[in-house]
Amino acid sequence: MKFKRRQHSRIKNVDTGKSALNITDKANNYVKAYAELYDEIVKGYENGTREIYVADENGPRKLTKDEELSNLDAAYKKNSG
Repeated sequence: MKFKRRQHSRIKNVDTGKSALNITDKANNYVKAYAELYDEIVKGYENGTREIYVADENGPRKLTKDEELSNLDAAYKKNSG
């Protein structure tokens, strides 16, 4: 899923010198990524430009908007909890 590919704002960790997200930034990034993907899915189906295919036991098939939004919700819950 695209959640982990979205760019994150980072702060410098004083102890290690490495970049790290604070909890607020991480939460804000998840919400922002969710909203962007939600809009992308809905708009794509509204204007007819979105087609996502998956393979199941019967071969390839096109996902519905509801299936994509359900998958987005599941990914959000998994990654933000």
